[in-house]
Amino acid sequence: MIFIVFDYHGELQRLIGRSRILLQNFNLIFFSSKKLKVIYAMKFRFKLSPKAIISISVLIAAVMLISSYIELNQSKKEIFQLLYEHSSTLLESILQSSKNTLNSSFEIENLVEDRLLDNARMIRRLDAAKSITKDELIKISKENSLYRINLFDSKGNRVLTNRIPEPGHNHGEENINRYEELKQILNKETEELIIGLKTAEFSSEERFAVAVARANNNGAIVVNMDAKDFLEFRKKIGIGVILQQMSKHHGIEYIILQDTIGILAASEKIDTVEAITDSDFLVPILKSDSVFSRTTYHKDHEVYEVVKRFVLDDELLGIYRLGVSLEDIKM
Repeated sequence: MIFIVFDYHGELQRLIGRSRILLQNFNLIFFSSKKLKVIYAMKFRFKLSPKAIISISVLIAAVMLISSYIELNQSKKEIFQLLYEHSSTLLESILQSSKNTLNSSFEIENLVEDRLLDNARMIRRLDAAKSITKDELIKISKENSLYRINLFDSKGNRVLTNRIPEPGHNHGEENINRYEELKQILNKETEELIIGLKTAEFSSEERFAVAVARANNNGAIVVNMDAKDFLEFRKKIGIGVILQQMSKHHGIEYIILQDTIGILAASEKIDTVEAITDSDFLVPILKSDSVFSRTTYHKDHEVYEVVKRFVLDDELLGIYRLGVSLEDIKM
């Protein structure tokens, strides 16, 4: 995973320094005009009236003021243009990193699904050959790091399992029915089913499960694995990790991924955010691929924010909001 960090503070300082020089010119204007008046009075006291000298001084001061004001505004525009360009580039890198992270997570999940399905198909072959027993299921589960293997009849009743009674799991083996969960297979609508992540029935632990039809559509075989390691790995490479790491860089106030319901992921500095549906600024972003920008307030101070929608495989997942500090500009 590659993070791109842009150091544009030198350029900002150059532009800010130029703006400060212009501001200093305001202090020199009136001093210069007074000095000019004295010089004119000394050299041209017989040629120019005081009224003319004052008029010339005022005209020169006005020209200098207007010129400095225009230059100051131009410097301000350049600073914000530079801020927009680099903030937009940083936002694009966050978007791309998020896409890569999600694609990696999906690929890992696909690999887990394939591994479980391969084991379930092997068990189906053994089941068809009438050579499957509880001891055989226990052996297969240990050799392939599977947590649970269950066989169900056509009515959804469990008829065979690899389960060995465990300390603290004081529940019986009788009357285990999974018809609702397996009805697509039991009703012959499909031969394979990805159940995915689910909470264990008798504990708070997470499982990842798949199911296949038994031979001759005589029920279903369900294979699952303990999802603890899978979930821990997904947390380590998740979008939340990206946002936490990126938000630590100088000048970044916050990074938010949100949809119309609420926050999906955010940096540590965020508690609440403006809802998309309540904002005239955020609503149009859902229908555009452009990067939008504005100055707004975060925790009672002004920040510069760039926003762009987040789309993956033509599906709108939400919008990304990147808040950048204006402290260096206002110094």
